[in-house]
Amino acid sequence: MRRAKLQLCNLSENKNAKDRLSELPDAILIHILSFLDTKYAVQTSSLSKRWINLWISVTNLNFNSSSFRKLNTFQRFIVNVLKRRDNSISLNGFAFDCRGILTFMCFEKAFNYTTINGVKHLKVCIGRMGFYNIPIFKISPVSLWSLDIKATRQSRDVQTQFCFAQLQSLSLDGIAFDGSDLFSKCTNLVELSAVNSDVNYSNKLIISAPQLERLNLSFRKFRSQISEMVLSLPKLILFNFKAPNPLVLQTDELVRLKNVTIDVDSDCAQWDIEKEKEYSRTAMNMMQKLHNAENVSLSASTFELLYVTTGPMENPPLPFGNLKRLKIIAGSMEQQFHERKETSKLNELHKRISLIVFKHLMNYVLRKSPQAEIIIDIGNSSANSWKGETPNLLEEQEFQPKQAN
Repeated sequence: MRRAKLQLCNLSENKNAKDRLSELPDAILIHILSFLDTKYAVQTSSLSKRWINLWISVTNLNFNSSSFRKLNTFQRFIVNVLKRRDNSISLNGFAFDCRGILTFMCFEKAFNYTTINGVKHLKVCIGRMGFYNIPIFKISPVSLWSLDIKATRQSRDVQTQFCFAQLQSLSLDGIAFDGSDLFSKCTNLVELSAVNSDVNYSNKLIISAPQLERLNLSFRKFRSQISEMVLSLPKLILFNFKAPNPLVLQTDELVRLKNVTIDVDSDCAQWDIEKEKEYSRTAMNMMQKLHNAENVSLSASTFELLYVTTGPMENPPLPFGNLKRLKIIAGSMEQQFHERKETSKLNELHKRISLIVFKHLMNYVLRKSPQAEIIIDIGNSSANSWKGETPNLLEEQEFQPKQAN
């Protein structure tokens, strides 16, 4: 009885409560609706007479098939929204996420709409629909600033050159290239990310972009056949690379390069000594092309691969003459071993890292960069850090490194 009285009191208080949201000006309400899933933005039209036509002025359209039980309903909704939206309002963003099979007519209407309305930011998540059937390359090359394409089921081939003159940011996930230079006509491209990538029909990938500053590449572990990469990126500052094998790298002098992350997981070569030595030499040559970097991060597997040919102290040091910080990342491998429950391998890994780092890394790396900071990141534990010092670990068995800030 008491609980019922409390509920009645709350209801009466809510009825008398002031609707502060409706007091906001239309411009602010439309701005808020532009960040919602378009389905929910349209549903606000049932709140009151004032809200009926607010949604037609949104500057972003966000379509997601997961908000609908049936794809037919999703398709009809898209067509109706595009018919009713106020086309005098410029379209800033268009997001399209569909995990099923839609008709080509629906896709064509959606992307034709973005072209007519000069969309600036486009985000597309492709399910089963083939990449060839999506008319992305019909979008106006003048208006588009950022493009994000993701293939959720399998790699989609791209054999058409990206010709977006104003494009500044391009993100590709699960996309396969034919190896040719697809980005050279994106003359204003600043950031390029291609993860879970493949290269079909060729073993070489060519990337040239005169304004590109940030490049993030990740190739599939068991599918990638790429062995060579050609970079023409005079303004490159940041380079992240993850692949099952190192690549023969051809590039001009990267004078602006500051940050490099390399993760080569060469499990396929661990039982083939000759293949491992070949990978090791390729990895070292790759490092030499990136010698201007100041902050370098290497996975534990990458560092071990380098050690195959660089272990003896008579070999030349790592080629990073401007090195300020070197980070060895072992956390991902530690997690991988935990998932496999192979604790003996994990202990062996830690021992190998300790031998490599403590006996050789300090002397080996710091010969060329004596003031560089070295960080050993082992995941959940605090990273250990050394700077400008080379402890003699062969004699000091209980050496305790200082903790990184």
